[in-house]
Amino acid sequence: MIRQGNKFPRNGKNSTFCPDEHAGESGRVLSPAKLQKPGKDAGNRRAETGLYGKGGIMRYICSNCGYIYDPQQGDPEGGIEEGTDFEDLPEDWTCPICYQDSSFFDPLD
Repeated sequence: MIRQGNKFPRNGKNSTFCPDEHAGESGRVLSPAKLQKPGKDAGNRRAETGLYGKGGIMRYICSNCGYIYDPQQGDPEGGIEEGTDFEDLPEDWTCPICYQDSSFFDPLD
């Protein structure tokens, strides 16, 4: 597949969904509702809605493909053990779906 900039052409110009061939592998395709910014009272609901893992550990989302790094799961295929916080990832770690570096990840809020 040929990429156009940081977007995959089959997903539309404003999409942050994973390409179809990767969706089954990662199980991380996001719905538009999950991508919307929360309202001002969302801080109290974050733990309830699963935006944080157990113990308040924040998850991060790849702005290129929508992959979510969850510290509870780590990245076993990339050699990252369960329980590894995003801040503790090696500098050379990349997204397992689109291979962008960690600078493409934003806190999932």
